[in-house]
Amino acid sequence: MNRQAAEWRKRKVEQILELLKGGTVIVEGRHDIRVLSMLGIRAIPYERIVNMKEAPDPNETVYIMVDSDKGGDQKSEKIMDALLTIDKRYTINSDVSKKLLKMLNLTSVEQLTRPIEEIRENEKGRYYGKNLSRDSKVHG
Repeated sequence: MNRQAAEWRKRKVEQILELLKGGTVIVEGRHDIRVLSMLGIRAIPYERIVNMKEAPDPNETVYIMVDSDKGGDQKSEKIMDALLTIDKRYTINSDVSKKLLKMLNLTSVEQLTRPIEEIRENEKGRYYGKNLSRDSKVHG
């Protein structure tokens, strides 16, 4: 990847992360919460929303951040149904997180840490051309 493309991707990733910081992020589970916490983003698990144990502020945008698989799609639908049952005023966005995962060639939220760290290190001139999708796999 050339330097200009890498800088563009870094700017876009940072913009998305800032958007997520400004709203309420709902994720699938504790691993996703941990990863987003390391990026400075507060997240809550979808079970708390679906089971009506917690409700985000209806004045904030709610970002649904689930894995790019059938289970993630099903959980996303449950989250939207629960939120709209709680309050019809919610602004719900699932496109931002899908865009982030696609941009980084990832399928799950818990894979975010390493690719984002590598993108941030690109500013120092290291790692250009590195295969982020190969190096970002979560093992174990």
